[in-house]
Amino acid sequence: MYMKKITSLILLLLLSINLLAQELCKREFLTKDSLEFKTLVEFEGISLKEGYFINGKGVYEITRYKDKDGNKTWWISVCVEDSFKDNLPDAYAYFGSNVVLIYEGDSQGNRKPTIGNVNKREYLEQIIQDRLYIRPPYQDKIIVYDGLDGRPLGKEPNGNFIKRSVNNYKKTGGGPGRLVKFNIKSYEMIQLY
Repeated sequence: MYMKKITSLILLLLLSINLLAQELCKREFLTKDSLEFKTLVEFEGISLKEGYFINGKGVYEITRYKDKDGNKTWWISVCVEDSFKDNLPDAYAYFGSNVVLIYEGDSQGNRKPTIGNVNKREYLEQIIQDRLYIRPPYQDKIIVYDGLDGRPLGKEPNGNFIKRSVNNYKKTGGGPGRLVKFNIKSYEMIQLY
């Protein structure tokens, strides 16, 4: 009788330790010799040159998917606000001192909605720390200054920034980005748009 209770207690303890030990969001590793790392290095140069990070704040976001031709494709952008809380990423990685949030996308490049919970959101907030600006509470319509050229940038009622062109790229709250296509067979970058 006691042996059965002790065994049950030990199993319950092991199960709870196992659940606590699991990461709430998968961490991926970018090795310096990988094509993905080299692509991020190239995009980092572009983003620093064109000022995608505002006052040193921002994280990289990657939406990865296969296009209609079967090419591995990434949409790489810089996000400066905490919009990741609306659709939590599937994984994250470190790129130097920066954080990369990784999303899965459909064949059109749209992010797939993810299921998140408070624990996963809090876990990601600990990883991201103070690298992002905090969005103000929801308001019907507000005007903010984006810091690039001093012109006001309006927000739609749903909270998204109204798109306008900055440095010939569409500027949204998520930041400008680039499209990258990879050839899986020859393991090379086809194009960086």
